[in-house]
Amino acid sequence: MQILIVGGSKGLGRFLATNLQGKETYTISRSKLVEDGVASVRIDVSPEKKPDYTCFKGVKFDIIVYLASMWGESSKLTTNELIEFMNVGPIGYLNLVNELNALGSLNDKCNIVSIGSTAELSESSEYPAFALSKRLLKDISSQLQNVYRDYRFTHFTIGGIGHTEEERIEYSSVLEIINMLTKLDPNTYLSNMHIKSKLGM
Repeated sequence: MQILIVGGSKGLGRFLATNLQGKETYTISRSKLVEDGVASVRIDVSPEKKPDYTCFKGVKFDIIVYLASMWGESSKLTTNELIEFMNVGPIGYLNLVNELNALGSLNDKCNIVSIGSTAELSESSEYPAFALSKRLLKDISSQLQNVYRDYRFTHFTIGGIGHTEEERIEYSSVLEIINMLTKLDPNTYLSNMHIKSKLGM
């Protein structure tokens, strides 16, 4: 099994990269991840940066998890912030899928997971660019399923995540859910999943 974690240099991405059991694990991030058994590639996924994915030609991915996102926005909805969040989040995701498909780097029934946030569910948010980017990420995941019927797209809406933090979703729980996706029969597609923490109840 060949795995690609996009946004794998820290947090949940790093945990998945070092714990998902695969024949080969790759990560894409802006800073290189140094871990045994993980092939780390430095790529900025924003289409404005013209990311080059030809290094994956000849690789056939079975699982892709897309976590790449911008952080640290202001509470104002500015044009530049929104463009940055969209380019790294949903537009970068769309571009990655299209590019890897064109390279022949996606196995039949490849599981492609996009990681969202409960911010996408709210009409009002303290961080509007982040919320809007996650909402579009979910919609693009659904539309891609209509375009690419051979792959399986799943969007996770996750709230209150934190490794070994009280009342938050453990990274290991997300890992187990992704492992479960790989065991579904070929005719079963799980499009969306809302993963809640006790903290958010």
